[in-house]
Amino acid sequence: MTHLEVLDLSYAYGLKEEIFRVKLPAMCLERGQSAVLTGVSGSGKSTLLECLSLIRTGFSAAAFQLNGKSLKDLKGAALDRMRGGYLGYMPQKGGLIPFLKLEDDLRLSLALAKKSRRFEKSGPSFEESLELCARLNIEDKMKCYAHEMSEGQRQRASFVKAVCRHPELLLMDEPTSALDPGHARELFSLMIEESLRLRICTVAVTHDLNLASDFNLRHFSYDEELSSAHESVFTERT
Repeated sequence: MTHLEVLDLSYAYGLKEEIFRVKLPAMCLERGQSAVLTGVSGSGKSTLLECLSLIRTGFSAAAFQLNGKSLKDLKGAALDRMRGGYLGYMPQKGGLIPFLKLEDDLRLSLALAKKSRRFEKSGPSFEESLELCARLNIEDKMKCYAHEMSEGQRQRASFVKAVCRHPELLLMDEPTSALDPGHARELFSLMIEESLRLRICTVAVTHDLNLASDFNLRHFSYDEELSSAHESVFTERT
């Protein structure tokens, strides 16, 4: 059963004759499925991810549904509730709150998710966050601020923060850009494992085509044949 359905999503930059569009004609994922989004620098990968995460609004779409709920035209409290409770977003940089220690940052993220979704007892727990930190070798950073960690450690911590909320949709922008090959594979493996365990959809922007093929993920990429000087189009590779 389709959990994430996106049809004819389009986002436009500029005004009048200078408009440039980024398009995603179709993306349909079932629960537990993971996908990657690839393309040349500047093609609009991060823009699409920000639309899917509702960081960017003002896009158009024939359909944009998550678990049967429309994400089109959300505003005010409904938009805040969707962002805070149902979407997990991992930016390429800056995913941690600089004035909070990692432990407090994770606890705050969990509290906001629980408030937005009114989880039952089976909802996310801080103990799960600790287990994920241990698996990613950052369990000793719980009392550290972001600036006291390496870039790779901050990236792994940002992943934990995004996934520990039990989002319906997990979105990650270049999650392995600061990681060595070993840690990159470890994080992608954990991403797939958690997606299956929590039965969530995951979409990750990456430049690493090997990770996409090695893990046999759904692959949406910049389509040179359909794109032009005025628009970037992303389609699924088959």
